[in-house]
Amino acid sequence: MVSYIEGSLTSWLSNLSPEMRWLNPNGTGGRRGSPTSPMRSPDAIRVAAGLDRPIGDIYPAYIYIVYNTTLILLHRPYIVGAAGSPTAAQSNTICTGSGRAITDIAQGLEIARCSYVVNRFALYALLQAGVIHAMNAVYDKRGTEVAMEYYTRTVKILEGFLACAAYSGGVAEGIKVTNTPIGFL
Repeated sequence: MVSYIEGSLTSWLSNLSPEMRWLNPNGTGGRRGSPTSPMRSPDAIRVAAGLDRPIGDIYPAYIYIVYNTTLILLHRPYIVGAAGSPTAAQSNTICTGSGRAITDIAQGLEIARCSYVVNRFALYALLQAGVIHAMNAVYDKRGTEVAMEYYTRTVKILEGFLACAAYSGGVAEGIKVTNTPIGFL
């Protein structure tokens, strides 16, 4: 069932009109994945992702944020439920790529230029990406450094979002942001 849903999502994404497509920072079209360097500056990501456009043209980035969030929600239960199995490894790879894509896209967005409704979706997506980065930082000893870098970037984006009172709508009071994933305390 998961592969059917994922296939349908991928088919939908590939059939988007050209103006609704987003080119991610590593130049791989709409595919999820990590940048060639996790230490990219926000300005470099904005330019590479094509986000230096008028406000109405940034919505393709949000389509990809929602797409990657959906993949995380679809695959995350299998990371824990089938721990140590090939299914868990595949689901973790998908979640990791999607979490990195969300962080990369969000880092390139200018919160002040985005609408309140769209930013609420970005907040949820960033929280989901942060969970994946934190899990990888704690449980994947080979990728801890990269996972911590993505986790730190995600937290900084969240802090920026929450600092913008016009868009956070009181969410800041309900969320305590820390740069230390659970298990590193």
